[in-house]
Amino acid sequence: MILPQMVGLTLSVHNGRTHVPVIVSEQMVGHKLGEFAPTRTYRGHGIDKKLRDKVLTMEVTAKLRGAAISAQKVRLVADEVRGKSIERALDILTYSNKKALSLLRNVLTQPSPMPNIITA
Repeated sequence: MILPQMVGLTLSVHNGRTHVPVIVSEQMVGHKLGEFAPTRTYRGHGIDKKLRDKVLTMEVTAKLRGAAISAQKVRLVADEVRGKSIERALDILTYSNKKALSLLRNVLTQPSPMPNIITA
């Protein structure tokens, strides 16, 4: 409890981590010392963690459905070009001799809104 005789003194109050110097004023009389030692350091409103960590990139996917070829044969070629740019993927496909080559080349050369990187 802060008494009137304590006005003007500087006291060190522990806030849970460190000792914080508190200068006693007349408005503090009758209150407890702990009320004047802030326990948290306000650093402003932070950005939402999901938005901060998320990289804003647009990914383009190319899909082939209903082809008369096994998925395993297509997957062998698709794994080679996945993650590459379209130009690099077409270069890889020109030097391959797999059966799914022509199907994937047709999918990659179709007009797309953003020719970017293949993700699927």
